[in-house]
Amino acid sequence: MKRTGTTVLTLILLCALVTGAWAVPILPCDFWGDVTINGQPAAAGTTITALIDGEVCGEITMTEAGKYGTYAELGEKLVVQGKDGDAGKTIRFTVAGTAAGQTATFVAGDARRLDLSVSTGGTGGPSSGGDSGGPSTPVQSGTPVSAAAASSAVGTGVLQTTSTGAVTAALAVTTQDRTCTVKIAPGVVATGADGAPLQEVTVTALSGSGVPPVPEGTTYAFAGRAVTCGPAGATFDPAVTLSFTLSEEEWSQLSAADLSIKWYDEETGAWVDLPVEVDAATRTVTARVSHFSVFALFSPEKEVTMPSQTVATPQTTGQAGATAAPAGDAGTGAFPWAGLAGIAVLIVAVGAVYSWRNKKQQP
Repeated sequence: MKRTGTTVLTLILLCALVTGAWAVPILPCDFWGDVTINGQPAAAGTTITALIDGEVCGEITMTEAGKYGTYAELGEKLVVQGKDGDAGKTIRFTVAGTAAGQTATFVAGDARRLDLSVSTGGTGGPSSGGDSGGPSTPVQSGTPVSAAAASSAVGTGVLQTTSTGAVTAALAVTTQDRTCTVKIAPGVVATGADGAPLQEVTVTALSGSGVPPVPEGTTYAFAGRAVTCGPAGATFDPAVTLSFTLSEEEWSQLSAADLSIKWYDEETGAWVDLPVEVDAATRTVTARVSHFSVFALFSPEKEVTMPSQTVATPQTTGQAGATAAPAGDAGTGAFPWAGLAGIAVLIVAVGAVYSWRNKKQQP
């Protein structure tokens, strides 16, 4: 009896451990090293930022000139926290807002030295010729580097980039009617059709005949918002964001949860779907785009409503209030119900064996 009881308790503990395994967080990636601006040590107080897909995933403020973090096991480091799917992605770095010439690959649990350097086009020091023999002068954050502040523009915006096309200052360009905005984050590599660094961005609203037609037989309809972004052939790595903003009236009339953004493929004459994020608080629909094209907002075609007399009235049964799971939701939930059901069956089976053995041993 004691052995059976111990077995039951062991199985219960194992079940709890297996259940908790579904929420194991991703280990971060740590960095440290030297930092130079225009060949000179960056000053203490300079902020270094790490980005994956244009999103900030780690930040550290230097406490010593020319160095960020330390190799010591318990010392401070630049901690880059990734998400599901980030393994193998490129990490880009900015120093006081300017893109560094070095990148790294995200490897969960890794820790490594990575020296960073940026160039602002100036000398960054007291002299650009020869070695003075004395200590170098740290470059103060807040001089040419931090001057590349975020900017916004209407219609056309000017990009600040390095010689490799890395964007050094955030830029947001909005259409004249303020209904669509393209945002480009620091660290994004922006190049034109010729491969040269991109110098400007245009975002223009389209209407009427300017919007490419929707093919017949599709299950979506144009929702009244379209833009063309230029110059043609421009590409971005990682992708930048494009957002449509709707008025309260438009938001209430459209099926907001089903809104989508598509780009027009001139070669095939088709509208290509993009993953989107819908924010009801700001009434915006946002997509990430890696190249410029014509983009438009779409909503699903209205479904045909069946006559009321043909709709069967549910009968009240012992299962009143039960709701069937929507089609296509299987496997997308955040909690493993199927696994827990199997564990519950296992516990019941072990309990039954325990009860049977207990009865058998009774006189």
